Amino acid sequence: MISIIIVNYYCAEMTWRAVRSVLDEQEEIEIIVVDNSADKSQVRQLKQLLPAKVNLIINDYNEGFARACNQAYQLSRGELILLLNPDAYLSSGSLAVLKRALLSDYKTGAVSPKVYWDDDKIYFLPPSIFPSAWLLFCNELSQRYPFLAHLQSLVFRVHALQLWKGNADCIKASALSGGHVLLKRSAIERCGGLFDEQYFMYYEDSDLMLRLKRADYCLRVVTGVACIHNYEHNQHKEQLMAIASKQYFAKHYKKSLWLKLIKYLPKNRTFKMWDKDKSLGVFSIPPAFNVPESLQANWLLEISPSPNFIPSIGLLGSGKTAKISNACSQWLHSGRYFCRISAPNKLPIVIQKWQWEKK
Repeated sequence: MISIIIVNYYCAEMTWRAVRSVLDEQEEIEIIVVDNSADKSQVRQLKQLLPAKVNLIINDYNEGFARACNQAYQLSRGELILLLNPDAYLSSGSLAVLKRALLSDYKTGAVSPKVYWDDDKIYFLPPSIFPSAWLLFCNELSQRYPFLAHLQSLVFRVHALQLWKGNADCIKASALSGGHVLLKRSAIERCGGLFDEQYFMYYEDSDLMLRLKRADYCLRVVTGVACIHNYEHNQHKEQLMAIASKQYFAKHYKKSLWLKLIKYLPKNRTFKMWDKDKSLGVFSIPPAFNVPESLQANWLLEISPSPNFIPSIGLLGSGKTAKISNACSQWLHSGRYFCRISAPNKLPIVIQKWQWEKK
C-alpha cells in the first residue's frame, strides 16, 4: 500500500486537486489530509470536496508542516509513503512508475518525479540542492568574490540542465524536495523517523535526505514522470527558510571546519559582478526579453530571485523573444528578480542578463 500525505493550509481547492491526481491510480492507496488552517470555512470546504475514503485530520492551530506530516505518518499503514504538497499534483500514471523505480533497487530510499512549474509543463522547477557545510562556505565565499559567484552559478546550471534535458530513466540526486517524494517506510524508520519537529517549515526535508544518505540510501529523480508544482515565491518564505537553515546547520554541522572558516572571511559581501546588468524597471507582470540573434535557434531562459541564479526556474525555447507567461507571473510576488538567457549547453559563450522589480 502507498500512504499519501498532504498538509492543507488555506488552499482547500488545491488540496482537492492534489488528491484527485492520485485517486484514479491503479495502486492500493490510502490518503491522509492534515488541515493546519485552524479555519472553520476551510474545514467545511475540505469536507465537501474530499471523498469519504480520505482520512481528514483537523488541527486546532497551525502545527507546522513537519509535525503535521508526522501526525499523518503515525496513522499511515503503507509500506511506501508519498509526500505531496497541496499546490502540487502528479500526472496520470506517475505513482506506478515511481513505485517501480523505488522498489527496483534496495539501496534507493526515495524517488521524485521531474517537476514543472506550470500546468502546460513548459517551465522547469530547479533541482533540489543538498545544503552541506561545504556548500554554505562556497556561498559565503562567492558573495565576496564575483568570479567565484559566476563559477558557482555555472556549476548549478550544469546540474539543472542534466535534469531538465536528461533522457535517462533515473538520475541520481543529491537531495529531493519533501513536496513531491515517494519514500520507503523501512528507510524512514532506519534513519530515525520522518521529520524532525524542531523545523516548523522548510529544511525538514533536507534533514531527512541527509539522514537517508548517512544510512547509505540513494536518492533518484525519475525523469519519465511529471509533477506540476505551482510554487509561489514571496519574501515571507525566505524568512522562514533563513530560520530553518540555522537550525539545520546547528544540528548537523556545528563542529564543521567549513563553518568555522566562514568567520575568517572578509566582512564585505556584495554581488558587484551584477552591477552592469540591464535593469528593466518596475512591472506588475514580468517583461518580455529580447533574445540575441546568435541564440534565437535554441536558448535557455533562467528566472531567479537571486543574482547568482541559485536556484532558478528554466525554460527551453527558440525565437526572438523569451517571456514568463501571465499564468506563471502570478506566482512571483513583489520583489527583485533576475533573468538570463544563453545557449542550453554546459559552457555558454553568450549570456544576456536582466533584472526587474515586480510591484
